[in-house]
Amino acid sequence: MRVYTRHLFVCTACSPRAQEIIASLKEKVKASGLHEVVRVNAAGCLRQCDRPIQAVVYPEGTWYGDICADDIEELFTSHLVAGVPIERLLLQNLEEQQPLSPSTEPAARTKAA
Repeated sequence: MRVYTRHLFVCTACSPRAQEIIASLKEKVKASGLHEVVRVNAAGCLRQCDRPIQAVVYPEGTWYGDICADDIEELFTSHLVAGVPIERLLLQNLEEQQPLSPSTEPAARTKAA
């Protein structure tokens, strides 16, 4: 059995764009030659539907939310390769910076610069 140093699960339940994120990250992992130690998978619902697209990286158990295509390179190089979480995308940090109200639409939120 293979043991991965990092395993990323991306929720596919809330956004059709999740498949694009997964495909791009899988391409990066393969192109970098890290496919033996880094794995990217689609996941069912991660029950964080107010913050699509969300993902979790194991073994750390680092949760991300509001991931978009612009975050792919940083997610790959910073966390999957170097092991450094992306603070601005951490689920707990998003909740502190921009708490959701019942009227908040996920599609209306934008990534912090």
